[in-house]
Amino acid sequence: MPDDGRFREMPEQGDAESPLVRVMRELARDGEGLFFLQWLVAESGALKAEFPADHARAAYFEGKREIGVRLVMLAQSAGVAGKLFEEG
Repeated sequence: MPDDGRFREMPEQGDAESPLVRVMRELARDGEGLFFLQWLVAESGALKAEFPADHARAAYFEGKREIGVRLVMLAQSAGVAGKLFEEG
């Protein structure tokens, strides 16, 4: 993936809106995009506790969980976090 600056950390308040925030808002706008985001967060394990048997699995699960947490933070920045937790 080329590093053209689009994937940097989310901007501080007062900075220009991140392209990722715009994408998150756009995905959450329709049913299929929202379903996809909800699926990603669920699959990441960010919302459940896991007790892996060894350190390698713990590191793997923590990496997955980090992705989910970042998605939730991005959704919060986009003002759509509540939609991620809606049922049905």
